[in-house]
Amino acid sequence: MVAALGLGCRDGAYARAQKADTSQAYRAFLQQRPDDPNADAARQRLAELDLAEAKAVHDVVAYKRVVEAHPDTKEARVARALLEGLRFNAAKQKGTAQALRQFLREHADGTHREEAEALLATVERREVTQLDDAALASVSARHPDDEQGADARARLDERTWVKAGTAQALYVYLAEFPAGAHRDDAKRRLLSLEVAGLLTSGLVTEARAKVAASALGAALVDFSAEAARVEE
Repeated sequence: MVAALGLGCRDGAYARAQKADTSQAYRAFLQQRPDDPNADAARQRLAELDLAEAKAVHDVVAYKRVVEAHPDTKEARVARALLEGLRFNAAKQKGTAQALRQFLREHADGTHREEAEALLATVERREVTQLDDAALASVSARHPDDEQGADARARLDERTWVKAGTAQALYVYLAEFPAGAHRDDAKRRLLSLEVAGLLTSGLVTEARAKVAASALGAALVDFSAEAARVEE
């Protein structure tokens, strides 16, 4: 009799949760009877109800709750997909490289990854003219083998060259861009500065030897006249 009463009480608790058929009722049942034979069925129904409520709200927080509360269920997989869609749409609406990078960090293997990467490449190409040197270097590092990275490197090359007004800056330019667009110009300018220093010191013979030994010496079109003037 005692066993029968216990069985009836147990089944009655589950029946009451079924009759109410709300997430609150199933959650209360599971809190009170976590090891009940009907617990798995209650958990399944609770996951279904939680997902339905999340869909009605349709926001990030609601879907995250489903994923956290029911991590290994089909409802969690559905919630993850809907969560990814929400975040992707939000990133697209913002239309910034930062928003798209954040989405890719959170959903690196998501179904929208390829589309997000394509959008990011487009946005970065559009924004690249507004990026500072550090950001250009970052884009170049992330895209070593494509057009976007090449564009960033070209812009950084040009900016560094424009700022190379001293011998030290020219050496920095050549160190950072050994195959840069202005490599030969930088070498000619360095040779010109070195030769000018020798001429200023009256070392005409050394200056002539330096120019003669350099493959770029012929480019110093004013050297002969200046050397003759110093010599005189």
